[in-house]
Amino acid sequence: MEQDEFGDRLAKIEKMVEDTNRQVHAMRRGQRVRTLTSILWKLAIVAIAAYAYYFYVWPYVEQVMGVYQTSQDWQQQVQGFFGQYFDTSTRP
Repeated sequence: MEQDEFGDRLAKIEKMVEDTNRQVHAMRRGQRVRTLTSILWKLAIVAIAAYAYYFYVWPYVEQVMGVYQTSQDWQQQVQGFFGQYFDTSTRP
C-alpha cells in the first residue's frame, strides 16, 4: 500500500514539475517578447523625434543661423565704417 501511495505521490510531483517548467518557460518567453517590444518602442520614439527635428525644426534653425550670420556681417560692416572715420587705436 505504501508503494502505491509513494508512486501516486511521485506521479503527482512529476506532473507538477512539468507544469511548473512549462509555466517558467512561458514566462521567460513572454519576458523576451516584452524586452524586444520595449527596445523597438524606444527606437521608434527616437527615430520619430529625429525625423521630426530634421524635417520640421532644422529649417527654422537654419533660418535663425542665417539671420545671426547676417547680423554678424552687418555688425562687422558697421564697425569697419566707424573704424574708418573714428580710429580709436591712435588715442593715448
